[in-house]
Amino acid sequence: MNTNRSVTKQDSQVSDKRVKLKGGPDAILDAAEDLIRTGGMERLTIGGVASAVDVTKAGVLHHFSNRRGLVRALIERDHQRFAASLSENLSALKAKSGASSRDLELAAYAASVLSDAETADSLRLSLTLACLIVPSLIEDLDVAQTTPWEALDPSDDNDVAYALERLAYEGLWLNRILKIGLPDDLETKIIKSLEKIDEPR
Repeated sequence: MNTNRSVTKQDSQVSDKRVKLKGGPDAILDAAEDLIRTGGMERLTIGGVASAVDVTKAGVLHHFSNRRGLVRALIERDHQRFAASLSENLSALKAKSGASSRDLELAAYAASVLSDAETADSLRLSLTLACLIVPSLIEDLDVAQTTPWEALDPSDDNDVAYALERLAYEGLWLNRILKIGLPDDLETKIIKSLEKIDEPR
């Protein structure tokens, strides 16, 4: 009789370990990011994440259906961080500048992109490569706030110029993230040239 009660208690503890996760889904994502930073994307496994947050695999799968879903959630959270940075930079610029909305948007985007590239680590490289290798990972991702291509008019020269400058900054970002090898002095000159173009008109 006592043995049965002991087994029941043990089963309850296992169940609690599966469903009670301190920090919720964010704790899983934090652990997944740490695994990627220390060992690359190949180190990211459901079992590894479960061990890192001290739950069973079922505890992780309760929040994310599979490894792909976990990677997709990491990418989405990373995008949300960038969107928050962009919004913060735009608000700061609006508070102290009388430039046009489009000029401010571009300046805020430039600041966010270059800052992001400056602080990027192996996590950002791994997530970027994952998106390049498996484009479907970013399907349905809400990018309207950070990449408003649909709002641009191809017949408007100003919109075309805006798009070109955005793509130039994104090229600089990729150069830093993927370590393509653009010489530092050339990168500096490119940034200065873009900044001159971006000066309030």
